[in-house]
Amino acid sequence: MSKMEFEIIGEINNILNSERRGEKDPEATTNFTEVIEAFILPFGNGRAYSTDMEGRVTGLKLGRVGPSVEKVIDLVCNLTHLKRLVIFSNDTYDIPDKILNLTKLELLWVGGALNRIPQKLFTSLKPVHASPNSAGSAINSFLSQKLINILNHPHGDEDLGDDRKNRSPNDSDTYRHRLTELSIENSAFKNEIRNNLQNATGLYVASDSLSDPPFEILRHGTEALNKYYADRAKESLPLNELKVILVGNGGAGKTSLVKRLMGESFDAKEKQTHGINIKKWMIPTDDGTEVKLNFWDFGGQQIMHATHQFFLSKRSVYILVLDGRKEEDPEYWLQHVTSFGGESPVFVVLNKVDEHPAFGANEKFLREKYKNIVGFYRVSCSKRTGVEELIKGIRSHIPEIPMIKTQWPFSWFLVKKELEEKGTEFITLEQYRNICVKHKVLDDSQEILVDFLHDLGIVLHFRDIQLLDMHVLDPRWVTEGVYRIINSKMLAEQNGVLKLDTLTDVLKYRKSQLFVYPPEKHSFLVDLMLKFEVCYRVGDDSILIPDLLDVQEPQFEFDSSNALKFVFEYDYLPTSVMLRLIVRLHEDINNMERWRTGVVLNSKTFSTKALIKADEKEKRIYVTVSGREKRDYFSVIRKTISDINVSFEKLAFRELVPLPDESGLLVDYADLIGHERSNIDEIFIGRLERKFNVQNLLNGVERKSSRESSQTINVHGNYFAGETNVHTAIQNNTTSSEKPMTQHTVSTWEKIVVMGSLVPFLGLFGYLLLRNTPIDPSLMVPLRAVMSVLVAIFGAVVPGYINVGFSAKGITIRAFGAIALFVLTFVYTPTA
Repeated sequence: MSKMEFEIIGEINNILNSERRGEKDPEATTNFTEVIEAFILPFGNGRAYSTDMEGRVTGLKLGRVGPSVEKVIDLVCNLTHLKRLVIFSNDTYDIPDKILNLTKLELLWVGGALNRIPQKLFTSLKPVHASPNSAGSAINSFLSQKLINILNHPHGDEDLGDDRKNRSPNDSDTYRHRLTELSIENSAFKNEIRNNLQNATGLYVASDSLSDPPFEILRHGTEALNKYYADRAKESLPLNELKVILVGNGGAGKTSLVKRLMGESFDAKEKQTHGINIKKWMIPTDDGTEVKLNFWDFGGQQIMHATHQFFLSKRSVYILVLDGRKEEDPEYWLQHVTSFGGESPVFVVLNKVDEHPAFGANEKFLREKYKNIVGFYRVSCSKRTGVEELIKGIRSHIPEIPMIKTQWPFSWFLVKKELEEKGTEFITLEQYRNICVKHKVLDDSQEILVDFLHDLGIVLHFRDIQLLDMHVLDPRWVTEGVYRIINSKMLAEQNGVLKLDTLTDVLKYRKSQLFVYPPEKHSFLVDLMLKFEVCYRVGDDSILIPDLLDVQEPQFEFDSSNALKFVFEYDYLPTSVMLRLIVRLHEDINNMERWRTGVVLNSKTFSTKALIKADEKEKRIYVTVSGREKRDYFSVIRKTISDINVSFEKLAFRELVPLPDESGLLVDYADLIGHERSNIDEIFIGRLERKFNVQNLLNGVERKSSRESSQTINVHGNYFAGETNVHTAIQNNTTSSEKPMTQHTVSTWEKIVVMGSLVPFLGLFGYLLLRNTPIDPSLMVPLRAVMSVLVAIFGAVVPGYINVGFSAKGITIRAFGAIALFVLTFVYTPTA
């Protein structure tokens, strides 16, 4: 590469290493690796570059970039021969207009906390793909249908039922997560990925934080994007509106805080919020603009936490209110916010400090762990202490939130205004469309606008077919209805079971209540609760809400001898994980043996029973499976739990295997897999001073054939989690024009056989060459035969050292090597 390009790459490398040392390890450094151009892709955390025949840089992949992301991009824009560029950062950044100087650019992948992309880039790079900032989004846009089929069924469909063979990938919400791993073992996959990716071109955006243009528009495709820019060119205004969600335990003072922020008086007898309260506040910000904040004050009752998912979103700001009179765990709520709101900004308010002056939080620790914390504010609503400081913090930070500046066509504001002034709790889909047509908001723009309105909290709208016809204009109508159902006396008396024909009485209007629920709208509330797995149907006429099951574990019989045992351990265990698991597996519940934190299952399909318990204090879910096909049924349970886990944002969990003794110790399942892949037969547990057989521990959970068929390399992690560099792994196995062979790891027995055949052969051969006395001619033929057999054994086994496995092609190579060496040795061995 030229001297200038070499200096640019070096400067970028120094910047990234400086960030790495600051965040992780004072001594941590890494460097760019040269790869072929086709593998400048968003897989792996390592930095990579490619060059052409003349040594000019044509591709650049940056690892996870920190606060210096815009400085790094500015340097990248000087690499004028660049054809491929991959960028990811969790720090907010813009793609500058300067990138248009890269006239040879053919592929640009950008992800993370991206805010802005120049408009002209959408015309110079095609096609355009948009996906959320998630693990799977690094991969999905690059995959052909053939690749998708290989990933779904790497060993063919012969063992699948017709319903699974014909299933579309988009039929399952968890499909994206199955694509977060690429099988390096599958040679058909390696060929296809090489052919599929080396010709990839276009603009790939993996960031739902994009505000210019809005991600909601970009994901609808080029036509919607062009129309948006055309409408914006006529007349547009910045949105200047934001949803602010208050969370915290009941009685923490959320309602009083909102009133104080808005200049209202303090009420010492303020009633606790049931459902949500919504208030609107116009506030001038430090940059001179006036912003409308929609405060959503959530009730803090534990039972209502599951309903938060109806409304929490990434395009929001959160205020966490902690009660200074109590020993509260701020991490519970910070992780709750992260699970639903991603990296949304969070103001942490330490309330009632007048009653508990010593109340505080480990601010340094929490800021390092939760980068989205804006600041900590000590407040007393009763005395108005600290309120002005919080208002100043809001005024100074709100202008920095990219979504505030999102440009809306003027016609969208007209639709929004009419909906806000409608004065009804809900309208139909047809009524919404008529309002849009009236203001010339047509086609895809109607869907885009309703998504924005949903995030702002002006409209509550879901695309499920049974919910599609309702546009709720007052979200309180939903929460009030769900609250009445969940807190009904009849439901409590029946331990969470409610007959649907009693909803008329449960939702009956009373003078003290705000909303009316016509009978024809009851099904909407039920369907909404079903959608978010708050309940499940019991027959055709009832629903059951697991959160209202008896706390007491019932008496039941469960034979745990010779059972499969497994543990899921969390940093933060949302209550809804266990409740949703009960919902998803409710058809297998054994004789109504269910309680709020556990369930007994009985699978007739697998002739197997399972006991699942959640320990909320230990943040663990314990799974015990007993029966004829326990491993097969466990795989169903494990997949169900994993699917629920990945439906949350950044919910960290570990899979643990109990040791087969009475110690109660657990070993990480991933560690066992790592031992197996490295051909380490035993794992040593220091505190027990004992070794345990890795195969036995793994085989107790999953068949070896299943593990071998699913051995994968995690490719999403380097941008999203781990530290694997897949570029080298794929390149080394796919750069040949021939069909790549299955990767083979040399086992211990192969090493022994190679040495056991090589050493005697060399000894005999050396003896024949160096002997001083003749050998009986009758012994020469058997001696040569023995030597030829030894070298043939060597020739059959030693190819394992160059990754030749035991596939059909590998066995052919081994057999050819053995025969060739046998013949050559027998012919050329000295005979006299």
